[in-house]
Amino acid sequence: MKINRQFALLALLVAIPAQAQGPTDASLHDFEPDGEYEFQIDGKAVPGAEVARANHLPAYLIISKSLAAPVLLLPRESVAKAVPADALVRRADGVIDVAAGAKITSVGPLTIAGDGASFQQGGKTLSLRAKAPLTGLHTAADIETFNPAFRRRAERYVPNADAIKALRANKRKVIVRVVFGSWCPHCQAKLPNLIRAERELNGTPIAIEYYGLPRPPAAWTDAEAVRLGVSSLPTAIVSVDGQEVGRIPSSSWDSPENMLARIVTATTAR
Repeated sequence: MKINRQFALLALLVAIPAQAQGPTDASLHDFEPDGEYEFQIDGKAVPGAEVARANHLPAYLIISKSLAAPVLLLPRESVAKAVPADALVRRADGVIDVAAGAKITSVGPLTIAGDGASFQQGGKTLSLRAKAPLTGLHTAADIETFNPAFRRRAERYVPNADAIKALRANKRKVIVRVVFGSWCPHCQAKLPNLIRAERELNGTPIAIEYYGLPRPPAAWTDAEAVRLGVSSLPTAIVSVDGQEVGRIPSSSWDSPENMLARIVTATTAR
C-alpha cells in the first residue's frame, strides 16, 4: 500500500469487518486497544490512559482515571461524547464493546488537525495524538511493545502449516529485512501475519528483522528505503547466504509465509 500524503488521523482508518455482536450497541463495537496513540491533557501525556480504536466507524475510545467518564471521539461527525464506564463491555480478547441502550452524552466539538484530534472539557484541552513512529532496525518484540495491537493480531493469525514446514526444512542462512511503517494501516493489518509466522521459525537459520520508516513524506527519502528501492509498505527483502533472492511485495501479505517459502525453496533447489 503506497502512502504518499502527509499523515492525518483519518488516513489511518481502514475498514475491518465487524465481528458477531451480543447485547451491544449496533455500531459501537469492536474497539481494539491501540498503542499508536497518546492521550494528553494540555499537551502533557496522561499516564495509564487507554486508547481503543474501532476502524469500521471510525471512532476512538479514551479510558482514563483523569476523565469523569470514558470519552468517545467520532472524527467523521467532529464530536466528542461521554460514555458511562459501566456501559463498556470488555471481551476476553481485550476488545471493547458499548452496551446497548447506553446513555451517551455530548462533550463538545472535536477538532481534527495534523496527527490527532482535540476537544475542550472543564477548561482544559484534551487531545489524542499519534506517538512518534518506530524507526530504524527493530525486532518483532520491539514492535509488539510499541503497539500491543500487533501482538493481539499476530495471536489471531494461523500460518500455513505446509509453508512453515518447508521453511523449517531450510538449512541455509536466510535474512528477511522487512521495511514497514508503524503508522501504516496496511502494515498494522498485515505485518502481524509475519510476526506470528516468525514464532514458528524459532531455532531455524531464518532471521527476520524489521526496519521502520518515518511518516511520509520523509518515509520515501529515508536512506534505507532509497537504498533498497522501496516505495510501498510493507516490503520484505529476502537474502540467502548474503544475496538478495526475492521480495515479498506489499500486495502479498495475506499469507507472507507462503511467498517466503516459495522464494527460499526455489533458491535452495537451484
